[in-house]
Amino acid sequence: MIARYLKEQGISIIQAQGTHICLWIAQLKQDGLSYSRMEHHRSSLKIFYAMLVKLNIVTKSPAAALPK
Repeated sequence: MIARYLKEQGISIIQAQGTHICLWIAQLKQDGLSYSRMEHHRSSLKIFYAMLVKLNIVTKSPAAALPK
């Protein structure tokens, strides 16, 4: 879902910033996605970007901008 959202914005997963991630989460909330489903997406994004940081693909995780 995040990949589709970013593509629509003309941004790659690698170029995404915290504001993009927060706006996407806000869009999910506005679309009526359940809290548990949003938490699942948030958790998955944090893990995904942590892996990209570990592999030196990105320097910092944009998912770090998400509230805990």
